Amino acid sequence: MPRPSRLASPLLLLGLAPASAQEPPAPAPPAAGPLLREVAAAVGLGDVRAYRVALVDADGDGWDDALIHEGGGPPAARGSARLFRNVADPASAGARRFVETTDACGIREGGPNGKPAASVFALVGDVDNDGTPDLFRAAYQEPLDHATAPDTGDRSAILLGARAADGARYRAPGDSGVGADGPVTTSAAAFLDYDRDGNLDLFVGNWYVRYGKGLEAHPDRLYRGDGRGKFADVTVAAALMTRPEPGHADSSRPTYGVAAADLDNDGWPDVLASSYGRQWNRLWRNRGDGTFQDWGPGSGFDGDADRSGVYPEWIRDNPRIGKRETEPPFRANGNSFSAVPADYDDDGDTDVFLCEITHAWAGPSSDLSALLANQGPQATPPWRFVRVTAPFERPRTRQAWNQGDVGAAWGDLDNDGFLDLVLASTAYPDDQRLRIYRQRPDRGFEDATAAFGVDFRDSNQVGIGDYDRDGALDLLVAGNPHDWNGRKTHVAALFRGTPAPGRHWVEVILDGGPGSNRSAFGARVSVTAGGVTRTRAVLSSTGHFGLSPSRTLHFGLGAADRIEKLAIRWPDRAGTVQELRDLPVDRVHEIRG
Repeated sequence: MPRPSRLASPLLLLGLAPASAQEPPAPAPPAAGPLLREVAAAVGLGDVRAYRVALVDADGDGWDDALIHEGGGPPAARGSARLFRNVADPASAGARRFVETTDACGIREGGPNGKPAASVFALVGDVDNDGTPDLFRAAYQEPLDHATAPDTGDRSAILLGARAADGARYRAPGDSGVGADGPVTTSAAAFLDYDRDGNLDLFVGNWYVRYGKGLEAHPDRLYRGDGRGKFADVTVAAALMTRPEPGHADSSRPTYGVAAADLDNDGWPDVLASSYGRQWNRLWRNRGDGTFQDWGPGSGFDGDADRSGVYPEWIRDNPRIGKRETEPPFRANGNSFSAVPADYDDDGDTDVFLCEITHAWAGPSSDLSALLANQGPQATPPWRFVRVTAPFERPRTRQAWNQGDVGAAWGDLDNDGFLDLVLASTAYPDDQRLRIYRQRPDRGFEDATAAFGVDFRDSNQVGIGDYDRDGALDLLVAGNPHDWNGRKTHVAALFRGTPAPGRHWVEVILDGGPGSNRSAFGARVSVTAGGVTRTRAVLSSTGHFGLSPSRTLHFGLGAADRIEKLAIRWPDRAGTVQELRDLPVDRVHEIRG
């Protein structure tokens, strides 16, 4: 296994301009045989119940761990968070395996009445800048009758991490300021440094007040971090507070996914809030003065162009469900679960894949999953998205078809230099499964699931990373039990990647220095190799219930065997750019700001 290199370099301050589109390189030699192989049992994850998953470095040692929430199933099993540490395999030199540290690490401590705390997901980030990751543990309470339903006492919380010989220990430091607004239905979150003061802040997405009983939703919240583990609610000051009545441009909406990414290349992280219930999505543009403005309507992120809300004829007067009236425009959009940012076409700006659950019975009042191609500053209005759906639509074998896309991940799975898309689909008997869409040199996409060696039906979530640091991306997948798939439990699968022959790669792990948050969330890395520049960003979350990418940035380089330039735009107040030149490939570079 290639050894990591730790790099330092004098800082070079550069003026950044949006990169222009590049001619794609000629494809490298084709990979031979399937590149992914299921190995969960062999690496310590066999028979592990998994409803939500992530490959993230939870103890700060540079190796991605498996963070798993069992979720679903009987009430007693809901909210069970488990952490499996990535360790050297003593039985095989150079190999890695996962060892459970849930009970020892304290991830469930600090619950009400001395009981283990329940959670629906956990998010990893270094909120106190001490070099050891901390956790945001999200709570979710949805009483059907607020007058009689008991309050379990569970609240969202910050757990501070400390280094230990066998990984990390987490503790609840008391009132962190997060979760003080009482029992709410928290369904998504993202760490970001919205004011670029070097301390992580937290955007929390909340869902319906009472699902099925009304359209009212809890407001989303922004918490400003002080760098010591305490947070203050700045939702109002940041112009993010929404009104409780549904149906208005400024109404609270049921947020099901949150991502933070710089969509307009101005250095300030914006927030993408994906809405359920066919309500408009929000794109909160960061103005750089501590406030945000919703750019969803002007950008096309809020929904597709069809706002007619008309139901198809075969369902409008269905005697089993009663007459369906045409929906108002605010209810004629998507059931959006995740918005996954990446510069898929290497033109220097950030595009987004939007994951939707779509029903044929909803007709135009239900959007399809789509690639939103960022048109950059030359568009009118600026930074508008063009919506592309066709490559990701599946055959429809019955009138009442569904498309159950809940999560996605970008990654160059075959190291040919082009980002591929991994799409997790579930919940309906329409051949919902984990799918891989390979990006071609012409920037189109093709379904290459079978070619990669993957067969996993009803995928509830997918985590992507290189857990063994061999240069090939791996997939940690959560399942979903349904009668139609015959699965009794939702167990984890781990698809280990095999390096593609004749193709090179490089991986970058950033540690934020003075002025930047230690997790480096918001940093942007550009790698130029073989005359082509590819850009990745360090992201905390990309969507539904804590869908999280690895902090290790992976670049497939195709046939290029040398890095001409590596540039890092750090997320500090100055937008400092660090530039390194003439670096070796096929290794992990760990860089401190």
